[in-house]
Amino acid sequence: MKIRQIDLYNFRQFYGTTKLALACEDDRNVTLIHGENGLGKTTILNAVYWAMFDDVTPRFEQKNRIVNFEAEKEGIREAKVEVEFEFNGEIYRASRTFSIGSAKTSFLLYRIDRGSHVPIRAPETFVNSVIPKAMARYFFFDGEHAETFAAEKNQTAGAAVRSMLGCDLAEEGMKDLKAVAGQYTKQTGDGGGDDELKSLRDKLTELEDQVARDEADLADQKKSVEQLSEQKSLIDEALRLTAGASEVQELRDGLKTREEQIERDVRERQAELVRWIGEKAITVLSKKALLETASFVDSEAVEGRLPSPYREDFIQSLLHRENCICCRDLKPTTSEWNAVATLLKTAGNTEAESRLARVRIRLHTFQELARNAPNQLSSTQERLGQLLEERRGVAAELGEVSKKLEGLDLHGVRERERARGEIEKNLGQRHQRIGDLEATIRNAASRIDSLAQEIKVKGAKNERTRTIMRKRQLALDAAILLKSRLERYESRARSAIEGEINDILERTARRDYQFKFDDDFSMALTHSDIDGPVPKSGGENQLMSLAFTAALVRFSKERVGNTDELLSPGTVAPLVLDAPIGHLDQSYREATAEFIPEMAGQVILLLSSAHMSAGVYDALKARVGKEYVLISENRRAREGKSNDPIALNGRNYNQSLFNQERNLTRVEEVA
Repeated sequence: MKIRQIDLYNFRQFYGTTKLALACEDDRNVTLIHGENGLGKTTILNAVYWAMFDDVTPRFEQKNRIVNFEAEKEGIREAKVEVEFEFNGEIYRASRTFSIGSAKTSFLLYRIDRGSHVPIRAPETFVNSVIPKAMARYFFFDGEHAETFAAEKNQTAGAAVRSMLGCDLAEEGMKDLKAVAGQYTKQTGDGGGDDELKSLRDKLTELEDQVARDEADLADQKKSVEQLSEQKSLIDEALRLTAGASEVQELRDGLKTREEQIERDVRERQAELVRWIGEKAITVLSKKALLETASFVDSEAVEGRLPSPYREDFIQSLLHRENCICCRDLKPTTSEWNAVATLLKTAGNTEAESRLARVRIRLHTFQELARNAPNQLSSTQERLGQLLEERRGVAAELGEVSKKLEGLDLHGVRERERARGEIEKNLGQRHQRIGDLEATIRNAASRIDSLAQEIKVKGAKNERTRTIMRKRQLALDAAILLKSRLERYESRARSAIEGEINDILERTARRDYQFKFDDDFSMALTHSDIDGPVPKSGGENQLMSLAFTAALVRFSKERVGNTDELLSPGTVAPLVLDAPIGHLDQSYREATAEFIPEMAGQVILLLSSAHMSAGVYDALKARVGKEYVLISENRRAREGKSNDPIALNGRNYNQSLFNQERNLTRVEEVA
């Protein structure tokens, strides 16, 4: 899919009709749009997303105020976006209209055939086949909101990978199979009068229904965590951009990162203590007994009692032959025979000697453990004490910094910091709820298996019950098989995307970083000279999120034509990047600008002058096919304000104009 043109009709900042023809050539695949903050870069990104999917990105404020304010004052009550795109050799035009007072937007889709517009039936279904909505959000990159993927403890990358895999159908299939199994459970015992069987059936049904509710609750909690994480990222960004709060915010971010690292170290030391208790506590407590046992074994050996000086098999052979080693007869019942037979009471054998050897080795091992264990315990306790003290200090400093943020006499800072605290509290509660639900579901699974087995045994002689339970198990086995297949796909996707990201980092990162996903799909950077994950700056988070997005897009492209019956095929779609290099320093920006055109077959890149330097422009210009500048027209007088000039291709453009007829943003193509 490639977008040929975007037409805006009274959509947000854009009054009247605004048309943007986009670059579609393979060698010049970048459409570059320059615009200062507030002029409409994010609006253009969201215009395409909204037109295709009736959805917007998290930073798109006042989502229901779609009609241009100037147009609304003049009595116009509609806004519309049309997107003309190419797909599989055909040209299509999607059109979405918003009307003030209407609860829903209207969506139309046409195929353009020799100038005629042929309506497409079920347009949403068709668009979803071009680019599934679950995948689409990852083709619209909001750079000011880029830390969502890479932020500490954020697990939304896993959802992104599963979306690009097209797991939705299989995941719904698993839910349906579990529901089918539950329906079979409800039928168990209906045909007979066995009250005990019905009681077991009712318990199993109740438990399965509860697990279904818990799983739905778990999915909702995870979705809420994702949404809250996005809100928290927006507040963090707003705090950084608030004049006078940026330095305090950076300090708070650093302290928060340090606090999280200390928390991980504390958990590791506590785990070491638990392991020490399980592995070495008994050894230390039994030290005296070990010493006495070893001393007894050694003294008995010296005195010849351990092992015995006589072997049982040797004495038995003398008695059997009835002849002593001195050649005297040993006849049964004689005093000589009885004397030799008495030696059997203390005689040793091969097994006893082998046991004794093992006892000596084990005693020696325990003694070594007992000698070393106290030092290990002392070292772990000392380090844990240091970490707890450091954690108290960091927590106190964090509290002071948060108070400073609350006390800053700046518009919105106090409210944002308080909102951030509420979100963090909410996130903590939801993470706790997620952990509780996962534990409850795991425990219920074993009880469900136990009850199902009881029903099988109790209903073994009932043909109907046996048949129903076989069908129930077949549905559950199919769900397990689906889950196993999806986990294999996910594992392969994880490895492929990790490889792509590391290729990008090798080209762009200043340091020798290695990227990896944790088990929960949160992102981490590692370095050979640093133990554990590397604390990341805002710029490194943005770079990692951008690299992750690029890897997702490439992964989706590689899956085009996928014929696996469980997964939706991949897709090729334009990548819309709004301020993707805002948090990067100059050298990172230039290196990143070099690989941006390679991220997708078509790139729409939106940059402000603060992000555009000669180096960035030079890195991009060979791949730019279309270039525009957003110009703000203001009704008010200039009154000493800047015209915000920008020089592009040897020509100066004023991005702010005053004493104009209306307040609006217009688009001018760069010659």
